[in-house]
Amino acid sequence: MKTRKKIKQLADEMGYLPNYNAKTLTNGVSNAVSVVFPPGEMSTSANPFYVDLLMGINQQLRA
Repeated sequence: MKTRKKIKQLADEMGYLPNYNAKTLTNGVSNAVSVVFPPGEMSTSANPFYVDLLMGINQQLRA
């Protein structure tokens, strides 16, 4: 049995799932987007402007 096939079989038997973040390091594509908010905001998630902004960004990324 070839080594690669044997390792794959063992991983399947053990229920191994690759770490998404580690996998993105190997292929060089993370598909991640960062959003930076201004410092000092009391509650960014409670501000309707930021909620709408994040929802719009999410919609565009999924389109």
